[in-house]
Amino acid sequence: MATMVHASQLFNQSFLFMTEDRHYIFVEDFYNGIASVVFTHDYFNKEEKFAEVISGCFDNNSNFRRALYVLYRCSYKTFFRGIFVKFADSQVLITKENSSKREVLEAVHKIIKEELDFLNDRALPLHWISPCNVYLPSRHEYL
Repeated sequence: MATMVHASQLFNQSFLFMTEDRHYIFVEDFYNGIASVVFTHDYFNKEEKFAEVISGCFDNNSNFRRALYVLYRCSYKTFFRGIFVKFADSQVLITKENSSKREVLEAVHKIIKEELDFLNDRALPLHWISPCNVYLPSRHEYL
């Protein structure tokens, strides 16, 4: 299914696109034919929907490519190479060849797992972790 998008907002050269079914695609950058899309909180526990949206961007009937060219003022001769899907410090490149919903879903699960493994390996003491991930010294450090 083709992903039809509408540009919603602009943040310094980053655009927030809204799909027809009211899901968001946050495009951080578009350079050299590759769009950098951030896996946002809007898609947590909805990875299948994210995979469907991303794979739909490669459909011939999608206006995603055209919207990128217009908003980033690129020539229509620019070759659309793919989409970098980013999650924290992990990223994966999705191209036309691996843009099926199943392959995108596997790639998204892979980068989520990489990031969770990284966080588990760090094993921070509990008093370092707060709800907003800010270092909070224990009360003994004030003494």
